[in-house]
Amino acid sequence: MMTGFFNLPPKLRKRIYREDLIRDGTTSLTDFKADCGYATTVIWSWRRVAGKQMPPLLSAHVRFDAEAASIYFSANHFVMEDVNDLKTFLEVLQPRHSQMIRLLTVEHGASQGKDKETLGQLAGMRKARCIRVIVNERALAERHMRFDHAINWHWSLGMSDQLKLRALYSIGLRALPRLAKKPHIELCVGDRHESRTFDRAAIKPYVLGAAKYVQI
Repeated sequence: MMTGFFNLPPKLRKRIYREDLIRDGTTSLTDFKADCGYATTVIWSWRRVAGKQMPPLLSAHVRFDAEAASIYFSANHFVMEDVNDLKTFLEVLQPRHSQMIRLLTVEHGASQGKDKETLGQLAGMRKARCIRVIVNERALAERHMRFDHAINWHWSLGMSDQLKLRALYSIGLRALPRLAKKPHIELCVGDRHESRTFDRAAIKPYVLGAAKYVQI
């Protein structure tokens, strides 16, 4: 049966792959779990699944992986709700699959990101066409308020420079300059529903100011 399928013309095989593997809309971490055959409520154990996850079609035969993996990972738009989801997503993929991703969006600020190096890994995705990193300053500021009761602030007051520096520090200072140099990475401020592009020219002094503020 496998032999018969691979005897089909390459264009027809590619069309079949696209019909099976490309999602309408975006693909979240939950959607990716479903694509890999897991219940969406399953919590992945890193030790058991690291570097092994892919849709069943790709794991059914080495030639399916060779021909169709680039279609799945390059044509779908992966949207991670926070840095924790991004960290899990990158950990469970085979490294060569992560290099096939072309469209990726991640919002930072919605939950505590424990790994400040995760965003830095995006700079190494050489084949990516567009990676959007959305810094949710409001969510980051509200999170700071929960841990620093000296901050007396409401969103209606807007973001002060000091508060922006605190929010920026939360996403990992070392990652931002690397990301800003990559033309395929778009840095935004806001959330997934409404965001504006970050001024790249302002990133270096912004980072230096934040570093001085937190005395790194």
